[in-house]
Amino acid sequence: MGDQWMLPRTIRISSEDLRLVPLHANWRHEAQPDGKTALLLPRPRFGHALLNLKRWRCPGPVKSVALRSWNAADPMDLAPLFVESFGQLEPLAGLMDSERLAAAKEALFDGWEGKEGPVSRASVVAMEENGQAVGGVLITLLPGGNLDGPGAWRWLEPPPLGLEAMGMGLPHLTWIFVAEKRQHCGVGAALLSHAIHTLGQAGYSQLATTFLTGNHASALWHWRMGFELMSWPNSPRLRQS
Repeated sequence: MGDQWMLPRTIRISSEDLRLVPLHANWRHEAQPDGKTALLLPRPRFGHALLNLKRWRCPGPVKSVALRSWNAADPMDLAPLFVESFGQLEPLAGLMDSERLAAAKEALFDGWEGKEGPVSRASVVAMEENGQAVGGVLITLLPGGNLDGPGAWRWLEPPPLGLEAMGMGLPHLTWIFVAEKRQHCGVGAALLSHAIHTLGQAGYSQLATTFLTGNHASALWHWRMGFELMSWPNSPRLRQS
């Protein structure tokens, strides 16, 4: 999701109370000269993690759900479900309702239209018996290569055609989301399990993911599912090695 959705904010708080506010990984706060307000400034940071598909074992129950492929209407139709899943987390948490929906549509359209890389056939939508969508997983293909370098995580040139058929590129868990009423019931595990099985059949052995530092719910879910944290690409230690 684009950094443009993390907007500076002004809050009413005294300089004395501001000192008691815990620091956040993605925000810094500055007391204003009036001593009664503070400015919150975004400083988004992202982490990467990898999942070994050959060693993966689902850590919890998997719900039996019907799955279908994504279609062109899904970025628009699934946006409310996306907001329901991520609305209490940054960057959506700080937005107005209309802004949240706009940000969700942009995120899903960018993924579906290939701005994050070619869409893998491992991408599916979970459906209930009544035909209602309750979750989705969107897998895209990144350049891969040297994962300690920024060039592995974004296409600088148009990707080659037939990338997945050749087993090339690095699968990336761009989005996975589940309706609030179906969370913690195994729907997310079912979506991830299907994606892993499909990617394995295509010859892939790794699945990458990206998360916003400070999003503890996301970090814990990835850890529980077996993802292993990677080094920060801009780490001075890596630049010296």
